[in-house]
Amino acid sequence: QDMLDPVLLAAARRGGANIRFNCEVDGIEPDASGVKISLSENGGRSTLCARYVIAADGSGSFIRRRLGIATIGPGELGAYIINVLFEADLSALVGDHPFVIAEVKNEQMHGMFIRVRDNHRWVLHISYDPAKGESADDFTPERCRELIHVAIGRSDIAIEILGILPWQVAGSVAEHFRQGQVFLIGDAAHVVPPTGGFGLNTGIGDAHNLAWKLALVLQSQADAALLDTYDAERRPVAHFTLDQSLLRLQNAELHFDPTRVSERIERGIANPLVVDLGYRYASPAIIEPQPLLPSLEDLGQDLDGSPGTRLPHVWVEHDAKRISTLDLIGSRFTVLAGQRGESWCLAAETIATHRSLDLAAYRIDEDIIDPYGALSSAFGIYDTGALLVRPDGFIAWRALGQDAQPEQVMQRVFERLLGGSLR
Repeated sequence: QDMLDPVLLAAARRGGANIRFNCEVDGIEPDASGVKISLSENGGRSTLCARYVIAADGSGSFIRRRLGIATIGPGELGAYIINVLFEADLSALVGDHPFVIAEVKNEQMHGMFIRVRDNHRWVLHISYDPAKGESADDFTPERCRELIHVAIGRSDIAIEILGILPWQVAGSVAEHFRQGQVFLIGDAAHVVPPTGGFGLNTGIGDAHNLAWKLALVLQSQADAALLDTYDAERRPVAHFTLDQSLLRLQNAELHFDPTRVSERIERGIANPLVVDLGYRYASPAIIEPQPLLPSLEDLGQDLDGSPGTRLPHVWVEHDAKRISTLDLIGSRFTVLAGQRGESWCLAAETIATHRSLDLAAYRIDEDIIDPYGALSSAFGIYDTGALLVRPDGFIAWRALGQDAQPEQVMQRVFERLLGGSLR
C-alpha cells in the first residue's frame, strides 16, 4: 500500500481531486439537495457541501454508524491479531524458496508471515488471546522484535519495526449500501475474513461499479435512478463473498489444498477466481440478466457472454497489435459485434452521438481480427449478434442475432440503462 498510494494520489490530483491530510469527518447532515459534512482539520473546523458522498472510511465507518445503517453477519469472529510491519533482510533464510505466506508455530509464538516486497519488507500476524490476560498493549516494539526473532529462529538479524496495529477477524455486510446521497464502499460496506484474500478485491469492485455511474449522472448523461443499481449489484456480491470467506475459514484445509476440488464443491466452496471474477449482476442496468452461476469451479463457464457477466478475455488483433478484448473497453461503452453485425454497431454509434456518450464499436474480422476463431462463440453472438459492454467491463445487453429495427432496439436498451429518451 505504501507503494500504491503515491501512484493513486498523483492520479487523483491529475483528475482534479482536492486531497486533504490530517482531516477527519466528524459530522454529516444529508438533505434533499446533497450532504453537508463537518470536518476537523489541523486543529480547526470547517464544513463542505457535496452533491454526493462516498464513505470509504473503513470497517468502523463513522458515516455508516452516524447514518444508523445496521450490518448483517456474524460480526466479530474471535481471532485477535497483531499486525507487525517490519523490514529485515531475510534473504539468507528464504534462499531459493520465496513465498507469499508462511505459517510459523512453536512453543513461544504462533503467527503468519506475509512477504510484502522482495525479501526485505514483511508483515507478521501474531495471534493473542484476551481470555488469557493478553492485550494489544503487550505488543511493544521490543516485544514484537523478540517475537520476530523467535519466528525466524535467528536473533542476530537486524529488525526495523515500521508499524504495529491490532485487528480482529470479522464478517458483516451493511443492510444497504446507499442512503440518500451517501454511498458506502469497501470495508465501510462489508468486512470479510482474510482467508481467500477477497476483501480488497471486493472493495475495488465497489468503486469500479460506482464511479462510472456517478460520472454519467453528474454529466447529465444518465438519470439519477442509475445510482440505485449500485446497491442492487454490489450488495449481493458482498454477501456471496462473505459466505465464501466464512466457508474457507471453517474449512481451511480445503482452501489450501488445490487437489480437493470435489470436496470443496460439495461444501459450496467456489474457486477463488470465481469469487473474484465470476459473480453476476442483476439490476435495471442489465437487460435480461442471468444471475445463476453455471459453475462454482470453472470460471470459463461463468464468463459466457451472458448479460450481467464480466466480459471474458480473448486474444484478438487490433491495429496490427495483439491485445486482449479487455483492452478494447477502456472506461467507455463498447459494442462487440459478429462478422455481419454492422447494423448493431451503426445503431449504437447513432444513439451514443445523440446522448453524447463515449462509445466504441468493433466488428469481428472488420475492426478486430479473431485469429483463433474463439471470439463470437465465447460471447455467444456468432455472425449477426452483438454485445453492449458497460464502462466497468460488464455486459449490459446481448443480441444473439439480427433485428429489423436495430436503432429502435438500441434506443430502448440505453433508455433502460440510463433513463430518459433521446435528446
